[in-house]
Amino acid sequence: MIYYIQQDDQFIPVEIEDQNGQLIVRVKGQVFHIDPRRVADDQYSFLVNGQSLVVERLQAVPDLVFRIDQQEFAVTVLNERQKIEREIFGQTEQAHGHGEVRAPMPGLVLRIDVKVGDEVKIGQPLLIMEAMKMENEIRAPIDGVVKEIVVEPHQAVEKEDLLIRLE
Repeated sequence: MIYYIQQDDQFIPVEIEDQNGQLIVRVKGQVFHIDPRRVADDQYSFLVNGQSLVVERLQAVPDLVFRIDQQEFAVTVLNERQKIEREIFGQTEQAHGHGEVRAPMPGLVLRIDVKVGDEVKIGQPLLIMEAMKMENEIRAPIDGVVKEIVVEPHQAVEKEDLLIRLE
C-alpha cells in the first residue's frame, strides 16, 4: 500500500507492506522492518530495525501528530486520491469541511462510538477499525452531526469505503 507524506509542496511516497503482522516500510530508498504493538489507547511500541520506540499518537485528523521521546512531530499523510486532490486543488476535502468519513485502509470495523444525530467535534473518535493487526481510531474530520452510519461492527471494509457521513 502506498501513502504520501506531504512536505511543503512535495509528496514523499511511503510504501507499507504487511507481512504477517510485521510491517516493511520503504521511504526514500531506505527499508524499515517494523514490529508494531499497541500498548494503550493512542500509545504504541514499535521495534524498528531492532530499535525500540514508544510512540504516542496525539492527533490523527486532519494531520497526524505524534510524540517520540518527548519530541512532537506533525505530518500530513495522504492516500493516492487525496494526493491528486492536493495537486489539483491545493488542499484536501477536509480543508473544505467535507463530511464523508472513509476507510483509510482495508480492515474490520470493531466498534462504532457514535449514533445518527450525535453532534461531533473535529478529532472526536467515531469508530475503531482493525487494520494491519493494529486498532485504529477513526476521528471526525469536521465539526458536525452524524447523518448516516454506513457500516456495522464486525464488518470488513476496503480502502476508501464510506463509513460515516457527517453534515
